[in-house]
Amino acid sequence: GSENVEMSVRIWRCGGSIAFVPCSRVGHLFRPASTGYTRHYEVEARNKKRLAAVWFSDKMERVLEADRGLEDMSDVGDISERIALRERLQCKDMDWFIKNVYPELETSK
Repeated sequence: GSENVEMSVRIWRCGGSIAFVPCSRVGHLFRPASTGYTRHYEVEARNKKRLAAVWFSDKMERVLEADRGLEDMSDVGDISERIALRERLQCKDMDWFIKNVYPELETSK
């Protein structure tokens, strides 16, 4: 869980680009119904915490207002590689993202 958000934020804030291709198709492959699908809520929660710690650390107060489940960050593990990636790519901060990509976010308090 949260990989899609992490990739999007990284693309926007770190100089990547997103291409819109009118004839493209996006899909999601599911396992056959007979195998079932088990959600791993603990993993999803941990990934969301890691996402917040790496990419939204400068807006953590707002993040916690939106999701109190992120308050206990004791189980995020080692995020030093992700922070090093953010620094190596010279990613912009959230203020830049809000101003240049998603200004509506600032007014949605």
